[in-house]
Amino acid sequence: MEAQLTAGAIEMIRNEQVKSEKDMVLILQVTQLRAYSSTLQQGPAKERYRMLLSDGTETQLGMLATTQNQLVNKEILRPGSIVRLNSFICNKIEERRVVIVM
Repeated sequence: MEAQLTAGAIEMIRNEQVKSEKDMVLILQVTQLRAYSSTLQQGPAKERYRMLLSDGTETQLGMLATTQNQLVNKEILRPGSIVRLNSFICNKIEERRVVIVM
């Protein structure tokens, strides 16, 4: 059975028409997933995951909240995975919009 992605979801997130699962159920695909280390000013480096999310038409840069790293470590989340966004924030970072998946 092929998953039905939410058409137009990326545009709606960027335009802040959808801010949470209360507004609309969003089904997206993780097309890329890449680990990187971020160093905080105080404390050790934390492993983070950068992802590219797709609604089948458009793509959007995203980051996985560190509290969800176990999904990648247990290979539950990987490139090609279909995800339902239950909790997310779309922030503007250095003139780009980034979806933080929580």
